[in-house]
Amino acid sequence: MPKFVKELGRNKLAVVGIIIVITIVLTAIFAPFLAPNSFREQNLRARLSPPSSDYPLGTDALGRCVLSRIIFGSRIALTYGIVIVSISAVVGITLGLIAGFFGGYADAIIMRLVDITLSFPVLVLALAIVSALGPGLYNVMVVLGIVGWSTYARLVRGQVLSVRESDYVMAARALGASNSRMILFHVLPNVIGPVIVVATLHFPSALIAASALSFLGMGAQPPTPCWGAILADGRAYLRRAHWIATFPGVAIMLTVLGFNFIGDGLRDVLDPRLRKR
Repeated sequence: MPKFVKELGRNKLAVVGIIIVITIVLTAIFAPFLAPNSFREQNLRARLSPPSSDYPLGTDALGRCVLSRIIFGSRIALTYGIVIVSISAVVGITLGLIAGFFGGYADAIIMRLVDITLSFPVLVLALAIVSALGPGLYNVMVVLGIVGWSTYARLVRGQVLSVRESDYVMAARALGASNSRMILFHVLPNVIGPVIVVATLHFPSALIAASALSFLGMGAQPPTPCWGAILADGRAYLRRAHWIATFPGVAIMLTVLGFNFIGDGLRDVLDPRLRKR
């Protein structure tokens, strides 16, 4: 682990990404202490006010503090990413292990499901399903988590195909180890590295997709502060009060950059072919 941390620390962009992500996580944890105002409080006398000492990032059309809403919105953003990536990873890893280890009909059926899922644009498919289920924070997370499993399944299946014939797997089989034991203790630990990289890179795309659905009114409903919804509220006031849409957009951009930098750094460290000699 120290060697891994040392190699990751040599990647300057990865370090920048870690700093960004840690800052966002701490902001989400200490949101009640960092927010200058209540994200629900309305001050109609100060509606569409520019940045000031009372409202550092200005106010929206209802006189709510934009900074406070962005700070509390970081909790929703992290929740989106963590839950979506977790659902996709669990489903995808499980099906990928089954397809790669057992092969046969299981492999054929799962891979055809992967092909069908990948043939649809993720955002369009998610929008159709959420429209049928109804808008809401939980519906968006579950739907995006389910439609994102195919990438993990295809990756894990390819890794398992190269690992299942390895000497240590064959030795475990010769010693009478069960299929479940071989998968959990011999196959999975040796294919998890690339999955971690994909999960890190999947986080920003999941956040963007969730923010897009929130922008369209399908995500977290008012008064819950969500970056995509805040940005949508500000689109009607771009000329008069551009800060309403500008700052949540910057928050989304920084979060995406942070996780992308970390993902690139992890890929360089975990993939021996990319390590600098």
